[in-house]
Amino acid sequence: MKALPRDSTRHLGQLLQGMKLVHTDAGNMHDLHTLSPPHEWALARAQGLVTAETPDGLIPWAAKDATEHLHADGSKAWAWITPCHWAMGREHATLADPAALALREDESRALLAAMQPYFETDGITLHYLRPERWLAEGEMFLQLARGLAGPGAGPQCGCLAARCEECPHPATAAKRNADAALHASAERCARPSASCR
Repeated sequence: MKALPRDSTRHLGQLLQGMKLVHTDAGNMHDLHTLSPPHEWALARAQGLVTAETPDGLIPWAAKDATEHLHADGSKAWAWITPCHWAMGREHATLADPAALALREDESRALLAAMQPYFETDGITLHYLRPERWLAEGEMFLQLARGLAGPGAGPQCGCLAARCEECPHPATAAKRNADAALHASAERCARPSASCR
Protein backbone atom coordinates (compact mmCIF):
# COMPACT_ATOMS: atom_id res chain seq x y z
CA MET A 1 0.00 0.00 0.00
CA LYS A 2 2.93 2.34 0.53
CA ALA A 3 3.73 2.29 -3.19
CA LEU A 4 0.24 3.57 -4.07
CA PRO A 5 -0.53 7.29 -3.99
CA ARG A 6 -2.16 8.29 -0.69
CA ASP A 7 -5.53 9.19 -2.23
CA SER A 8 -5.84 6.03 -4.34
CA THR A 9 -7.22 3.94 -1.46
CA ARG A 10 -9.47 6.46 0.30
CA HIS A 11 -12.64 4.57 -0.76
CA LEU A 12 -11.22 1.12 -0.02
CA GLY A 13 -12.46 1.09 3.58
CA GLN A 14 -15.94 2.00 2.42
CA LEU A 15 -15.89 -0.73 -0.19
CA LEU A 16 -14.71 -3.36 2.31
CA GLN A 17 -17.45 -2.41 4.78
CA GLY A 18 -20.09 -3.14 2.15
CA MET A 19 -18.73 -6.60 1.38
CA LYS A 20 -19.81 -9.81 3.06
CA LEU A 21 -18.23 -13.25 3.20
CA VAL A 22 -19.96 -15.59 0.76
CA HIS A 23 -17.71 -18.66 0.82
CA THR A 24 -14.41 -19.78 2.31
CA ASP A 25 -12.51 -22.44 0.40
CA ALA A 26 -10.47 -24.14 3.08
CA GLY A 27 -10.11 -27.44 1.23
CA ASN A 28 -6.87 -27.39 -0.77
CA MET A 29 -5.88 -23.74 -0.47
CA HIS A 30 -2.78 -24.43 1.59
CA ASP A 31 -1.77 -27.68 -0.11
CA LEU A 32 1.20 -26.96 -2.36
CA HIS A 33 0.64 -30.25 -4.17
CA THR A 34 -3.01 -29.69 -5.04
CA LEU A 35 -4.05 -30.72 -8.53
CA SER A 36 -6.84 -28.14 -8.60
CA PRO A 37 -5.66 -24.66 -7.58
CA PRO A 38 -8.08 -22.19 -5.91
CA HIS A 39 -8.90 -20.25 -9.09
CA GLU A 40 -9.89 -23.50 -10.82
CA TRP A 41 -12.15 -24.48 -7.89
CA ALA A 42 -13.76 -21.02 -7.92
CA LEU A 43 -14.48 -21.20 -11.66
CA ALA A 44 -15.83 -24.75 -11.40
CA ARG A 45 -18.01 -23.79 -8.44
CA ALA A 46 -19.39 -20.78 -10.34
CA GLN A 47 -20.30 -23.08 -13.24
CA GLY A 48 -21.94 -25.64 -10.95
CA LEU A 49 -19.41 -28.37 -11.74
CA VAL A 50 -18.28 -29.18 -8.20
CA THR A 51 -19.54 -29.59 -4.66
CA ALA A 52 -17.65 -29.62 -1.39
CA GLU A 53 -17.30 -33.40 -1.80
CA THR A 54 -15.60 -33.26 -5.23
CA PRO A 55 -12.12 -34.84 -4.84
CA ASP A 56 -8.99 -32.89 -5.74
CA GLY A 57 -8.12 -33.27 -9.42
CA LEU A 58 -11.57 -34.50 -10.46
CA ILE A 59 -13.22 -31.33 -11.72
CA PRO A 60 -15.16 -32.53 -14.80
CA TRP A 61 -13.89 -29.99 -17.36
CA ALA A 62 -13.71 -32.49 -20.24
CA ALA A 63 -17.15 -33.88 -19.35
CA LYS A 64 -18.50 -30.33 -19.65
CA ASP A 65 -16.97 -30.08 -23.15
CA ALA A 66 -18.45 -33.48 -24.09
CA THR A 67 -21.90 -32.38 -22.94
CA GLU A 68 -21.67 -29.08 -24.84
CA HIS A 69 -20.05 -30.28 -28.08
CA LEU A 70 -21.00 -33.94 -28.38
CA HIS A 71 -24.33 -33.80 -26.56
CA ALA A 72 -23.08 -36.54 -24.21
CA ASP A 73 -25.48 -37.46 -21.43
CA GLY A 74 -22.96 -37.14 -18.59
CA SER A 75 -22.98 -40.83 -17.66
CA LYS A 76 -19.43 -41.50 -18.92
CA ALA A 77 -15.95 -40.42 -17.84
CA TRP A 78 -14.04 -38.02 -20.10
CA ALA A 79 -10.55 -36.61 -20.58
CA TRP A 80 -8.85 -34.14 -22.87
CA ILE A 81 -6.11 -35.40 -25.18
CA THR A 82 -3.67 -32.77 -26.41
CA PRO A 83 -1.37 -33.69 -29.32
CA CYS A 84 2.09 -32.39 -28.46
CA HIS A 85 5.83 -33.10 -28.67
CA TRP A 86 7.45 -34.97 -25.79
CA ALA A 87 11.19 -35.41 -25.35
CA MET A 88 11.68 -38.37 -23.04
CA GLY A 89 14.71 -38.50 -20.79
CA ARG A 90 15.70 -41.18 -18.34
CA GLU A 91 14.44 -39.25 -15.32
CA HIS A 92 12.16 -36.59 -16.76
CA ALA A 93 10.07 -35.61 -19.74
CA THR A 94 10.14 -32.31 -21.58
CA LEU A 95 6.79 -31.19 -22.91
CA ALA A 96 6.86 -28.70 -25.78
CA ASP A 97 4.12 -26.12 -26.19
CA PRO A 98 1.23 -27.96 -27.89
CA ALA A 99 0.51 -24.85 -29.99
CA ALA A 100 3.94 -25.23 -31.62
CA LEU A 101 2.58 -28.17 -33.62
CA ALA A 102 0.17 -25.82 -35.40
CA LEU A 103 -1.92 -28.79 -36.55
CA ARG A 104 -4.48 -28.13 -39.25
CA GLU A 105 -7.88 -29.79 -38.90
CA ASP A 106 -7.13 -32.42 -41.56
CA GLU A 107 -3.77 -33.30 -39.92
CA SER A 108 -5.34 -33.54 -36.48
CA ARG A 109 -8.19 -35.74 -37.72
CA ALA A 110 -5.69 -38.03 -39.53
CA LEU A 111 -3.58 -38.28 -36.37
CA LEU A 112 -6.67 -39.06 -34.28
CA ALA A 113 -7.68 -41.80 -36.73
CA ALA A 114 -4.16 -43.28 -36.56
CA MET A 115 -4.18 -43.24 -32.76
CA GLN A 116 -7.72 -44.56 -32.24
CA PRO A 117 -6.82 -48.30 -32.46
CA TYR A 118 -4.14 -47.90 -29.77
CA PHE A 119 -6.50 -46.10 -27.42
CA GLU A 120 -9.22 -48.67 -28.07
CA THR A 121 -6.98 -51.38 -26.60
CA ASP A 122 -7.42 -49.54 -23.28
CA GLY A 123 -11.16 -49.05 -23.71
CA ILE A 124 -10.83 -45.40 -24.75
CA THR A 125 -12.76 -43.82 -27.62
CA LEU A 126 -11.39 -40.60 -29.13
CA HIS A 127 -13.61 -37.79 -30.40
CA TYR A 128 -12.43 -34.80 -32.41
CA LEU A 129 -13.06 -31.44 -30.74
CA ARG A 130 -10.56 -29.11 -32.47
CA PRO A 131 -7.05 -29.51 -33.91
CA GLU A 132 -5.25 -29.02 -30.60
CA ARG A 133 -7.73 -30.86 -28.38
CA TRP A 134 -9.57 -34.17 -28.60
CA LEU A 135 -12.02 -35.68 -26.17
CA ALA A 136 -11.40 -39.18 -24.83
CA GLU A 137 -14.20 -41.31 -23.42
CA GLY A 138 -13.40 -44.21 -21.11
CA GLU A 139 -14.06 -45.64 -17.68
CA MET A 140 -10.36 -45.35 -16.74
CA PHE A 141 -10.87 -41.57 -16.41
CA LEU A 142 -13.59 -41.90 -13.77
CA GLN A 143 -11.20 -41.73 -10.78
CA LEU A 144 -8.02 -40.53 -12.53
CA ALA A 145 -7.06 -37.28 -10.80
CA ARG A 146 -5.12 -34.79 -12.84
CA GLY A 147 -3.71 -31.29 -12.99
CA LEU A 148 -4.07 -29.02 -15.99
CA ALA A 149 -1.34 -29.63 -18.55
CA GLY A 150 -0.78 -25.97 -19.46
CA PRO A 151 1.36 -24.92 -16.51
CA GLY A 152 3.49 -28.06 -16.87
CA ALA A 153 4.60 -27.21 -20.40
CA GLY A 154 8.15 -26.03 -20.50
CA PRO A 155 11.67 -27.13 -19.77
CA GLN A 156 10.88 -30.20 -17.66
CA CYS A 157 7.77 -31.73 -16.23
CA GLY A 158 7.35 -34.80 -14.16
CA CYS A 159 4.36 -36.03 -12.23
CA LEU A 160 1.98 -33.09 -12.00
CA ALA A 161 0.95 -34.26 -8.56
CA ALA A 162 4.52 -33.89 -7.24
CA ARG A 163 3.93 -37.05 -5.21
CA CYS A 164 5.03 -39.73 -7.63
CA GLU A 165 5.57 -42.42 -4.99
CA GLU A 166 1.87 -42.26 -4.13
CA CYS A 167 0.34 -42.14 -7.62
CA PRO A 168 1.25 -45.07 -9.86
CA HIS A 169 1.14 -44.36 -13.57
CA PRO A 170 0.92 -47.75 -15.31
CA ALA A 171 2.11 -47.83 -18.90
CA THR A 172 -0.94 -48.49 -21.00
CA ALA A 173 -0.90 -49.93 -24.49
CA ALA A 174 -1.84 -46.51 -25.88
CA LYS A 175 1.18 -44.90 -24.23
CA ARG A 176 3.54 -47.72 -25.20
CA ASN A 177 2.47 -47.74 -28.83
CA ALA A 178 1.82 -44.04 -29.44
CA ASP A 179 5.34 -43.24 -30.59
CA ALA A 180 5.50 -46.04 -33.16
CA ALA A 181 2.06 -45.22 -34.55
CA LEU A 182 2.78 -41.53 -34.86
CA HIS A 183 6.11 -42.02 -36.59
CA ALA A 184 4.49 -44.46 -39.01
CA SER A 185 1.31 -42.47 -39.68
CA ALA A 186 2.02 -38.78 -39.33
CA GLU A 187 4.37 -36.36 -41.02
CA ARG A 188 4.96 -34.65 -37.70
CA CYS A 189 5.80 -36.44 -34.46
CA ALA A 190 3.25 -35.71 -31.75
CA ARG A 191 2.54 -37.67 -28.62
CA PRO A 192 -0.82 -37.38 -26.92
CA SER A 193 -0.96 -36.14 -23.37
CA ALA A 194 -4.07 -36.59 -21.28
CA SER A 195 -5.55 -33.92 -19.10
CA CYS A 196 -8.34 -35.79 -17.49
CA ARG A 197 -11.96 -35.15 -16.75
